[in-house]
Amino acid sequence: MRAEGFPGGAGMADTDSVVLTDRVSRRVLTRRILPAATHGAVRQEQPVVLFVAGPPGSGKTVVADLLHAVLDRRGGAVRVCSDLYKVEHPAYAEALAEDVRTAGVLVRADARAWQAGVEEHVRECPFSKLLK
Repeated sequence: MRAEGFPGGAGMADTDSVVLTDRVSRRVLTRRILPAATHGAVRQEQPVVLFVAGPPGSGKTVVADLLHAVLDRRGGAVRVCSDLYKVEHPAYAEALAEDVRTAGVLVRADARAWQAGVEEHVRECPFSKLLK
């Protein structure tokens, strides 16, 4: 099964084979990712931006979850993290089934492009932001 919108041959072995076309990538961003990312976030008079960074396994997700809960009490925030967008990639489920260790790498280009799109969108809106 091949997902719509990416060139290349069958299978997930070639990382280029799961990069979506610009049209499909934009459609996923505008119809699925942006509405989900901004759902529940309220425009803020004085928005805040929080960054969570660290090496793999250091607890970034736990800290981000706690900070997001705090920001929810002041009207919500948009959480920006490419890991959140992988599941929206049409080829991600198939890539996971083939090899859980490499699935993220195969969709990384699109997930990072979507992260950039979310970052651009939230810069233009007075939302609080949580970036990981």
